[in-house]
Amino acid sequence: MACDFNLSQMKVAHFLLLIFLAGWCFAADPTWNPTDAAKEAEQDIRSGHLKFYWVGSIASRPVGVPFEVAKNYPKANAGIGCVTNDVPLRERQEEYARRYNEKIYAYIKGLRHQTAYRADGTWMLDPPDEGANTHGKWRIDHGKLIETWRISDESSDSTSTEEIIELTEKFFKSRIISQDGQGKPEGQVLPSKIFTVTRVSKQK
Repeated sequence: MACDFNLSQMKVAHFLLLIFLAGWCFAADPTWNPTDAAKEAEQDIRSGHLKFYWVGSIASRPVGVPFEVAKNYPKANAGIGCVTNDVPLRERQEEYARRYNEKIYAYIKGLRHQTAYRADGTWMLDPPDEGANTHGKWRIDHGKLIETWRISDESSDSTSTEEIIELTEKFFKSRIISQDGQGKPEGQVLPSKIFTVTRVSKQK
């Protein structure tokens, strides 16, 4: 009889724990609107506080970014270990995490190379990668950044035209509106999404 009573107590305690955890999931952030993910990512990029969202009730994982990259940054909670039957909430959390992580990951990949725009009208990727378009010429014409480069064994230049959205002392926002010649990504849709790059000061 005592065993049955203790078992009932354990079931009640377990049930209350599930309710508590479920309530905690909802209280953490009741909206998780995916359309706000990019805005948060941009704010974190500006402040330098980068992180990646992880999801998963049992085995947590990052979404929209390789695990080997995400593990090197602070882990943010997008429903880790939460017990909830609210499927729409779980879907919003995962989509929010994916959009945020993809934007942060794109920013991090961009940091691997710096493009130096020189006063003489030439540009160079530093450090150069394995591609052929690592240097060329640039100019600004009617609010557009025009870049050209010559790929090995080609007889003509390739050209990329970017519409300048915003240009300040620290940030440069633009989107590609046309690209011709070799080096154009297969299946590229134009105009492209808006890219944001940060100005890097020269090291003394």
